[in-house]
Amino acid sequence: MKPGKKIYLLLGQKGSGKSYIASIMESQFGIKFIQTEDIAKNLIDNRKYDDESYLKEVFEAIEKEIRNAINTNSEIVVESTGLSSYFDQMLSSISNDYKVIKIKIEADSDLCLVRIKNRVSNDIILEENEIREINEAFDKKIFRTDFSILNNDNTVEDLNLKIGSILKVC
Repeated sequence: MKPGKKIYLLLGQKGSGKSYIASIMESQFGIKFIQTEDIAKNLIDNRKYDDESYLKEVFEAIEKEIRNAINTNSEIVVESTGLSSYFDQMLSSISNDYKVIKIKIEADSDLCLVRIKNRVSNDIILEENEIREINEAFDKKIFRTDFSILNNDNTVEDLNLKIGSILKVC
């Protein structure tokens, strides 16, 4: 394991606020944010979000980006729903070389859906039933995490305090 190198991995349902919290970690705490959604969007090429070859390619690209970024940064933050076996392989691989701090981002499922519907972005487009399926699968998967952040109606100040308290321990 490379000393001093930390990867903060935010795990949560779609719409839980993973990217939002990661952007706060970048802007307020100077931790480089690797936007996995951007990597996934660049590779989708008319495939379904659950296509196995697509998922394999996405997680290989994410791992490559993580390894590139951690070479020039002592800390980075990435986010994922963590539902693919390719995610599990990537996590195992990076955990062999770096300290990975897993943080579960929790939010009410209905609130997550509202957040996604209200987004003004060019995310990968999913139907409501697909989002529900992904979020239900996330709820069923058991993740061993180091910390959790409840993100239902937090202010930026609340999140800054919670993130700061986690970073102090790490």
